[in-house]
Amino acid sequence: MTPSAVRRLLAGACAVLLSGAIAPALEAQTTPAGATPIRYYRGVVGLNPLGIPFDVFSIEGEGAIAPGITVGGAASYFGPGDDNDHFTSGDVKFRYYPAETALDGFSVGLGVGITRRSARVFSEPCDPILGCVESREEATGPTVSVIADYNFLLGPRRRFFVGTGVGAKRWIVDRDTRDRVEAERAWVFGRFLVGLAF
Repeated sequence: MTPSAVRRLLAGACAVLLSGAIAPALEAQTTPAGATPIRYYRGVVGLNPLGIPFDVFSIEGEGAIAPGITVGGAASYFGPGDDNDHFTSGDVKFRYYPAETALDGFSVGLGVGITRRSARVFSEPCDPILGCVESREEATGPTVSVIADYNFLLGPRRRFFVGTGVGAKRWIVDRDTRDRVEAERAWVFGRFLVGLAF
């Protein structure tokens, strides 16, 4: 081995050793002693466990596509009892986090999707002897929604996800369709999810 090759080998070994010594020192300067370094995740998946006993189910996934911007998909079912209205919906949601830390903290956004509503209705006028004839009507149509949410990333690795929020959804169907299932044009909804970040 030539002297120049030996010098290059020693210089490379010193660089590796030096980088191994400097990296922990730099990390110690940016992370408090004993603390777990903050990890930034690219996506979250969560569901609503509180609604399951009441025949209310929702699941949602969300992923970062740019600093502070995410896109996600949500599916939900609301059917508490045979006597109530039933909803089934699927939405694509776009969110912006003003702090530009995607998936964590406050966000505002828009959603587009489709909703199917089923309602128990009674024929009118009712027969004085037989009473009203009961039936279940269904209607499906597109929706648009506005949302304001707040996500929490908890735990030592900030991996446990809790999602909260409120929103308003507009059903884009004609009045006859809404009247058939006795539905309003717009409604307010809440959001509660628990899950994991990845």
